[in-house]
Amino acid sequence: MNDTQRTRAQSSVGFYKIEVDQASTALAAAKDKLAKYLAANQTSGPLGALADATVTQLTQALSVAQSNYDAATSHLTDAGAGLSSVADSGVLRVFDSPRTTELPVGRKKKLIFGGIAGLFAGAMVSLFILLFLVIGDRAVHGTGDLEDLLGMQVVGTIDQFKTKIRAGKSDS
Repeated sequence: MNDTQRTRAQSSVGFYKIEVDQASTALAAAKDKLAKYLAANQTSGPLGALADATVTQLTQALSVAQSNYDAATSHLTDAGAGLSSVADSGVLRVFDSPRTTELPVGRKKKLIFGGIAGLFAGAMVSLFILLFLVIGDRAVHGTGDLEDLLGMQVVGTIDQFKTKIRAGKSDS
């Protein structure tokens, strides 16, 4: 966007420079015509009224040329100010330049190290979850756990009976 604005501003400056040159040429020509006419017609003769009309016409042409030159100069100044503001707005200032390593890192190396780091992170998460589950386990696994929990001595235990569950009979 800044490049587009800069290009437009440069085009405007170039256009108004051409206009100033043309207006300057027209102004110089109008001044020259008036000066030559006044030099050639210094005496007032029988054409005095006609001479005054020509002087008036040349003076008006000089006035128009001067106003065109002033307008073109004003436009050129505005375009130059616009160009400098576009140039200043597009400037990026880097306060901390990026640090780069001398050796490039290949894609294969990145994938290998990424995979190893992923496996390590997964193992650490699994280890912490396992540790949390073991510490939080309050189930009774033997007589020693009961003695510690109740503060009494266990006299005897009864093993669990093994029973077979029969398949349901069908009424056919």
